[in-house]
Amino acid sequence: MRRLSILLVLLMLLVSCVNPFKVPMTEQQDIKSWILKAEKEISKDNWREAQKIGNELSDGWGSIRKRISLNASSDEMTQMDIAIEQFKVYVKEEDKTVALAEVERLKQLWQTLASL
Repeated sequence: MRRLSILLVLLMLLVSCVNPFKVPMTEQQDIKSWILKAEKEISKDNWREAQKIGNELSDGWGSIRKRISLNASSDEMTQMDIAIEQFKVYVKEEDKTVALAEVERLKQLWQTLASL
């Protein structure tokens, strides 16, 4: 009975934990942070900084992508790849409305990947 109780507690802890494959190991891999920084700079019409952040986001995603692919579908991975590239284009074109919409899409995609 005691073993079963311990097993249930451990199972509950495991289920409620953050996805270990998503946790950033370096600042560069902190995808959520890059997305939020990009949103802030776009809101201020700071397009140069937003472009730099877009490149950092892309680099960070590239460095964490293989680890996340261990528990995500190829479709979800491809959606994130496309969203990042589209985001970079919208920032380059200085299209505030669409760039902010893409930031929201990135947030949603990243949240989906976190829940896997």
